[in-house]
Amino acid sequence: MTESKLSNKVDWKKITNPGNLIITLIGTSLAVFAMKGFMIPNRFLDGGITGISILIHEIFHVNISIPVIILNSIFVYLGYHKIGKTFAMQTAIAVVLLSIGLIFFDINPVTSDKLLIAIFGGVFMGIGVGLVIRSGGVIGSYCRVYSTAYRIFQCGDNFDDQYHYLWDSCIAIWY
Repeated sequence: MTESKLSNKVDWKKITNPGNLIITLIGTSLAVFAMKGFMIPNRFLDGGITGISILIHEIFHVNISIPVIILNSIFVYLGYHKIGKTFAMQTAIAVVLLSIGLIFFDINPVTSDKLLIAIFGGVFMGIGVGLVIRSGGVIGSYCRVYSTAYRIFQCGDNFDDQYHYLWDSCIAIWY
């Protein structure tokens, strides 16, 4: 069976695998801790969809989970059609868990020191995103979409990096 035929079916065993679900839960919990304990209370941006969501939250004073769900749903849709249905389902589960955590968990700011926010917020967010990616989904990032675009359009070697830097720079300048 080819890879494209496999990606057209939802692999419910992989999605409901207790190990994957636990890894996703731990990853989203770490991301919630990074966002609520370090980034959001100190008006500190992250890159990607998470950064855009924090920016929308700061500018329009909406609950952070709303832009997280709306913006990530675009990538769930793209992932569903371009990467695979299992990936889209795992990403949707992770995004819902992240949004629930952002709504229901109040975490006091851990520090107001900018260096510590950058280091520990980045470490917790990075580990959280990495665990979710390990379980087959994505939260707050567009790396899988860029990787797929790289394969589809056969772009140059630095395609991912160039557009990540460009997008993140636009967010930083706007903020």
